[in-house]
Amino acid sequence: MDMQNGFRNRRGVGIVSVAAVVACVALAAPISILHARPATGIVFISSSADGHGVFSVRPDGSDLRQLTRGGRAFPLDPAGSPDGSRIAFVSERDSDMWTMDADGGRQQPVLAPPGEGWEPTWSPDSQRLAYVRFAGLFDMRVFTATPDGRDERDILKWPSRAQSPAWSPDGGAIAYWFSNKIHVVDLESGDTRVVVPVPATSPTWSPDSRELAYHREGLSEDIFVSDVDTRATRRLTNHPARDANPEWSRDGTSIAFQSGRDGSAKIYIMDSNGGNVRRLTSDGKAHETHPSWLGGGTLPVFAAGRMWLQWGLLKTLAR
Repeated sequence: MDMQNGFRNRRGVGIVSVAAVVACVALAAPISILHARPATGIVFISSSADGHGVFSVRPDGSDLRQLTRGGRAFPLDPAGSPDGSRIAFVSERDSDMWTMDADGGRQQPVLAPPGEGWEPTWSPDSQRLAYVRFAGLFDMRVFTATPDGRDERDILKWPSRAQSPAWSPDGGAIAYWFSNKIHVVDLESGDTRVVVPVPATSPTWSPDSRELAYHREGLSEDIFVSDVDTRATRRLTNHPARDANPEWSRDGTSIAFQSGRDGSAKIYIMDSNGGNVRRLTSDGKAHETHPSWLGGGTLPVFAAGRMWLQWGLLKTLAR
């Protein structure tokens, strides 16, 4: 099975003990340590009369940094990698998609073929990007490629107007917006299905790949969560202001989002059950949008051959 394409979610297929899975993997490469990467920060877009760029801040609101600068090249869609090493973003420079180190250094364009892509999201192993780009007139599709633009793959393989891709933490699926609903495509079979049948955007996965949080459009501009299989839904925010662009932390404890509840749009964090809402930054002049967690992926390290396998995959196989 191709690890770069991800593993299919096997819920309901059978029960395999975690011990058996670990034992089988250990035949090829014994586990040396369970390596947990802490979330090093949250990246987001900030714009004001003083300028605009990609910024980063620690989850406690400290160490605010501006990572990109420059003229009329307005940045969009920052995405922090699960391993915490890189940030993908969109910029109006020579190439639309770029990557950079977590501190803003080594900024590099994502070159041919997907240079005109946007809305990047990382695979769980931080080895590929999923994104949206035009495949023809009025035909926007989800593609994946390596961070330098090689080995591009068409995920949907049919004309669409897809947007807002989100790669599941178990590696087996990508959620995306199409026709005002949230869909999920299985990366192994190519099967697609509607998970959120009401107007909604900006899906983000829970760490166990069982639920999606999203911004629900209409009279209630709030954040909701739905079970991927049962569609059981719960509401996380209930505020007159628009709450949008949720991003679930990779440890499952928190969700970052943008809200205009204090005037202009700002970045907030809440517990994954919707409680304990707190504002992340204090700059009253800036307009802040599109938060994304940097780091927080959890992987066991295998000594033989330095093989990496996401711990969430073992939990998925054990369902």
